[in-house]
Amino acid sequence: MLFGGAGSSKTWKILYHVFTRALLLEGSRHICLRQRFEHVKSTLWPSAKEMCQSAFPGLWDQIETNKSGGAWTIKVNDSEILFGGLDDKERVEKHLGAEYATVYINECSEIQDENAVNLISSRLRQKIDGRHLLFCDMNPPAKSHWSYKRYLEDKVPGRTSFKINPIDVRENLPNSYIARLEALPERMRQRFLYGEFTSDIEGALWSWEMIEGTRAGLSGEDGRTVVAIDPATTANKDSDETGLIVACQKGNGWKVLEDATLKASPDVWAKVALGLYYKHGADCIVAETNQGGDMIKTIIGQIEPMVRVEEVRATKGKHVRAEPVVALYEQGLIEHAQGLGELEEQMMSWVPNVSPSPDRVDALVWALHNLALNNKPCLSIGWA
Repeated sequence: MLFGGAGSSKTWKILYHVFTRALLLEGSRHICLRQRFEHVKSTLWPSAKEMCQSAFPGLWDQIETNKSGGAWTIKVNDSEILFGGLDDKERVEKHLGAEYATVYINECSEIQDENAVNLISSRLRQKIDGRHLLFCDMNPPAKSHWSYKRYLEDKVPGRTSFKINPIDVRENLPNSYIARLEALPERMRQRFLYGEFTSDIEGALWSWEMIEGTRAGLSGEDGRTVVAIDPATTANKDSDETGLIVACQKGNGWKVLEDATLKASPDVWAKVALGLYYKHGADCIVAETNQGGDMIKTIIGQIEPMVRVEEVRATKGKHVRAEPVVALYEQGLIEHAQGLGELEEQMMSWVPNVSPSPDRVDALVWALHNLALNNKPCLSIGWA
């Protein structure tokens, strides 16, 4: 297992070894997997092609791909490099029907069940003149993930792990990239800059495991969509941020589409909220009346009188409001779009009655309450 911070060339290095083995072992078969096939297409394929063209000049012209793009054959020696996702039962069964010299699991932190890794590893039995290898890579998650025990705690012969971080290869990275990693919140910085496994925070409502459960794509089409606002009551350098979350129905569950939380004056975040409303084709804007709801109604009404607003009032504490939303996560009914790291960090860090008021989480809770728990369309506030 190769683990560590983001941008440290983990994927490139393992792909290099996979291609090297495919060249050395004539007629051999190798498979590169990730939890979701769409991520294979958007990340592994481009990375593999770029690595091949860079490290093996001329080899790319000797590779033949099938129509689906999931099977690459090296014409000079008939070795195959296959690519697949673990989110399609039919595709997985097809992969399990073959035998391999190498298995590579990219971003294995996305895989919740170690049994899936053991099952895939059982296919490492193609007859070859050499060792069979299982490669894994990832940005390290919480210590509760199976990978921590498997590779760092248990001392099983034949298994080993190495850590590599962006700082180790900083000569290949722009200074601005390292600076962005250094500016991340503490838990994210530990993971993506220093490559450290973290522990769940005692008392936090959301665990790492619950957040990772949102990586599994829900089936079904996107349905009604809302933009939720948790407004800051002041607009100065010491003010809280204004939480802005977009979420929608998806099949039998719900999906968080975007986090546009920002620190700005009311006229600015109102325009941002309206931009999100039109961008995602939302039904309405959800606004908490306890924290500036009337202000939201007035400002948005002045800009776009026809936009609908659902007024909500907090009659219970944040902890009580959040618990039914947490239950949706526990049941695997919530999907997260990519790029919600700061929201997820706040979810895993917020301890009720201890941590500061969570602007992003508050907006998230109002959005999912409206979509999943109230289960009713937004009502127009009726400007005229």
